[in-house]
Amino acid sequence: MSHRNLTGPEKNETFKEYFDIMEKELSGSRGIIKRNLNREVKYLAYPYGNTTPLVVELAKKLGYRGALSIKREATRFSSTIIG
Repeated sequence: MSHRNLTGPEKNETFKEYFDIMEKELSGSRGIIKRNLNREVKYLAYPYGNTTPLVVELAKKLGYRGALSIKREATRFSSTIIG
């Protein structure tokens, strides 16, 4: 929903607060898309491409079938696929 980095608690945030926020971020965005587009959301793009085993397991628990991350490396424009 907010594109917050989900890999860990922020300063002064308890683990429970972090976990509740993470669950809200993952399920809330899914609900908004479902309501507005009437489409079932099956896949997740991790904010900033970052994830942890905990985030992966929660996404599975919430019903996501797969998720996308990024591979951080230099890319030449000529090697970029567009379309």
